[in-house]
Amino acid sequence: MESQTEISMNEVDLVELANRVKERVEGLESRVLKVQKIIVEHAMSLPERIEPQSILESRFMPVDEAFDNGALSCGAMTNIGAEMLKTMGYEVKKVHGEDENSVDHAWLLVKEPGSGEWSPYDLTRKGAKVGEHHRVKKIVSDWEEIRGEIESDHTTYGQRLKALE
Repeated sequence: MESQTEISMNEVDLVELANRVKERVEGLESRVLKVQKIIVEHAMSLPERIEPQSILESRFMPVDEAFDNGALSCGAMTNIGAEMLKTMGYEVKKVHGEDENSVDHAWLLVKEPGSGEWSPYDLTRKGAKVGEHHRVKKIVSDWEEIRGEIESDHTTYGQRLKALE
C-alpha cells in the first residue's frame, strides 16, 4: 500500500505524476521537493541518461523527451518541474541566470497561493535552495521569449571552453 506521500514512478506520465503529488502532498515547498525527487529518482533508475550538449538543447528539449531520457541539466529540470507544477495549478516562471558554477543556469519562480509572492526553487540544488550566488538575467514564462538571445549569445559548452583557451 502506498503511503500518503509516496508516489509510484512506475507511471512515467508527467500529468499523472503531478496529479498524484497534488493529491498526496500538502504545501508548495513540499510539492516542489517531491517533484525534484521524482525527476532525479526517475533519471537515476534509467540504464542510460541523456546529457544535453548545449544550452539550446537543455532549454528547448521537449519536456516529455527530457523526462523520459533522464536529462538532469538545469534547463531540462526547470522545464519538467515547471510543467508538473503548472499541472498542479501553480503559476510558474523560468529564470535564465547564472550561479557560481555556470554563466548559464536555470531555475523556477513559483507564485505562492494566497500571498501572491514568488518563491525561487533550483531543482538542481539540495533542498531546491536558491542562494546568494544565483544571479537573474531574465525571467520568462517560456524560453521562446528569449530564444533569439540564447541562440545568438550561446554555443555548446565545449565551444565556450575552446574560446577561453
